[in-house]
This record gives sequence, structure tokens and C-alpha cells, in this order.
Amino acid sequence: MYMLIDDAVNAFHFHHTSAVGHEPRHYYVSTPPYLATIICHSGLVLPALQDRVVYAFLSYDFGTTGLCVPGYEGQRHRKITIQRVLNQVLPQRTLTHVLRTSYG
Repeated sequence: MYMLIDDAVNAFHFHHTSAVGHEPRHYYVSTPPYLATIICHSGLVLPALQDRVVYAFLSYDFGTTGLCVPGYEGQRHRKITIQRVLNQVLPQRTLTHVLRTSYG
């Protein structure tokens, strides 16, 4: 999906970084009432993506400890995986739209 990272980025805060091979992945979790996790691949940093269109996958996670909003383990979370930044592409959705549909 082509998604515009809009002002909804402010609903997320940094959680942690891990590495898969040599690739750093940054994890961000939303503030309740939204239950969402964003994983930025390739060293992308979420705040720097505001007003950019990204290629992202949407799925769900069932509140894996350490990968979700603390205190909401075991509850359904929207999982947004950002792969790369796109140029000269119109978005199909905005982060605001995705976040509004991320209630547990």
C-alpha cells in the first residue's frame, strides 16, 4: 500500500530498535485508545517520514509482549510495516485513516 505519513505520526512514540542481520528496524507504538505498532525497515526513522509517501504492509498482531502498546498485551494491534520511501506516487491511504481503524 502507498501510505502518506501525516500528522498521525504524533500518536506514536519510539519503543526500541532491533536488527535482523545487518538491517536495523525501529519500532514505534501508538498511544491508547489506538492500538498500533509501526516497524520501520532499512533504518528508516518514523518522525523523518512525516509528509512522505511510503510503501507499507498492513496486518495485525495479537499484542506480542515487547512489540505492542505496553499494558495491552494479548489484544489485537494494527501492525504497519514500512519498507521504503516512494517518490512521485499518490497515496492510497493516510496514516490517520489506518490509525482510526486500529482499535483493538
